[in-house]
Amino acid sequence: MKSTVVLLTTFSREWHALERARRSELEAQHLHPLVAKYAGRLSIRFLNSLGFDSRYSHMAIIETEELKDYYFFIEELRDSLLLAEGYLVINRIIVGYEDGYPQFDEETAGAAT
Repeated sequence: MKSTVVLLTTFSREWHALERARRSELEAQHLHPLVAKYAGRLSIRFLNSLGFDSRYSHMAIIETEELKDYYFFIEELRDSLLLAEGYLVINRIIVGYEDGYPQFDEETAGAAT
């Protein structure tokens, strides 16, 4: 089943204090290679929400057929400089299955309740 994960995140004041060029450099070194590594297994979109929600500055929408791939991506992200240095904080994680109830109905049709 396809899973969608929404990561609600905040970049720290220290991150925003860096020059934009330095932030781009850090993303290129620590985030882009990780996203590329999982490109065949995860669909990842990054959105900026700072102007719309004061609790979270950014979000990532991740889609996958295998939650294990998402989990491994998060483990590697946790080891990255972005999280280790506190530049990025994952505030909330929301997970959902796409069309979960139709698949449940299909796989449990005729089963005793």
